[in-house]
Amino acid sequence: QQSGANFQFLPVDKGCAERVFSISGSVDNVCKGVDVFTSWMQQYQTLQTGIPTMSLIVRFLIYKHQVGVVIGKSGSNINSIMAQFTVRLNVHPQELPKSTEQILEVSGTAFAIAQAISSIIQQLLKQEELANSAGNSFELKP
Repeated sequence: QQSGANFQFLPVDKGCAERVFSISGSVDNVCKGVDVFTSWMQQYQTLQTGIPTMSLIVRFLIYKHQVGVVIGKSGSNINSIMAQFTVRLNVHPQELPKSTEQILEVSGTAFAIAQAISSIIQQLLKQEELANSAGNSFELKP
């Protein structure tokens, strides 16, 4: 509610310890939503363990054809994001089964993760604009 984004938690799969959710809305609202969600996660983990949690791991789905934009030529984009926001980014090399998506794992503090994800979204939007101006199609999954 604080971000203006829509949050939807998907049903829990048996045997899966992780929760899956989606955030939708305008780009600004999604970026705010990631910030709200990661802050909430950090507070929740601290309450559960009684120990202040400094680092989180958040996994996002990203289309395979968008991975190159995140990584950049010779790793320039991914290295820049990791240095700028003090996060760790890991793109899992395999596509998910029956999918064209890969997992992008981001670890760091809640604030750093939100900033890094916002930067990645902006990079993907910039690439989409370039592709559209060149007459190519490019799809951004929120």
